[in-house]
Amino acid sequence: MEFIKSLRLFASYIKNIVKSWYFPVAIILYAAVLFISTYGDYKVSETAGAEYFIHYAFMNGSTSYFLPVICALASATVFCREWISGYFVFTCSRIGKFGYIAAIQGSAALSAFIVSALGTLIYFGIICIKFPIISTDPNLINGIIQGYTYGGLIGEGKIMLYYALTIILQGAFSALLSSAAVVVSMFIVNPYLTIVSPMVLYIVVSNAMSVLSLPRMLNPYYVFSNFKYVNIAFGDTGENTFNLIAGLYPFTYAIAFIILASIFMYLIISKKYERREV
Repeated sequence: MEFIKSLRLFASYIKNIVKSWYFPVAIILYAAVLFISTYGDYKVSETAGAEYFIHYAFMNGSTSYFLPVICALASATVFCREWISGYFVFTCSRIGKFGYIAAIQGSAALSAFIVSALGTLIYFGIICIKFPIISTDPNLINGIIQGYTYGGLIGEGKIMLYYALTIILQGAFSALLSSAAVVVSMFIVNPYLTIVSPMVLYIVVSNAMSVLSLPRMLNPYYVFSNFKYVNIAFGDTGENTFNLIAGLYPFTYAIAFIILASIFMYLIISKKYERREV
């Protein structure tokens, strides 16, 4: 019974997020940031294809900083209003803490995934108006094949699968950061600060891991933006083929993070229940 209630709450959150004017604005902004990030190459890359622009749009450092903010735009405002109003107290008592956290984390992750996917598709459509699906310059193609987790799919002739997995990968990254924003919203109920929090966390965590020389496989920058280290870690042979384990790793990383964030939320809410703060 609680599972059904949790699903209904999840559907209600998705409905509220999609109905918010922030949702279409976020999608348009996402596509605009991708377009602007590669605008300088449009006039000089006559032999480049759509795969070249999409790849370097996501590898652009400034792009990876702004996109998390955009993905949290739609959901953060909804959840901050709930924390401020105190309505979540009633919800937790009605469907249980686990069901509540599953609904809120699931809806935040899914909404961010949708924003990312639709924004990327809009960008892809704009690029394809002027440029071909695949580059005509073999050097550009080889650069992506050798430096990107899913580049091997191009070498195998599976170009549409390459595009699909690239869009899904960035959606998973967006879901991860939106999940982080939900956790932050428990402590900072200002919606604007909550929206910015994924970008701040991403910059701080990525740089701290680099300074501390922690394994690059744990650093979100290398997992989702600088892909070649994922290939190397999983035994890249340089044969221009797709490594399935390397391809699945970013998704495993994102799912593990969302689970850990949900556990952290559960512990915090449980602690507040013990102190009768909710």
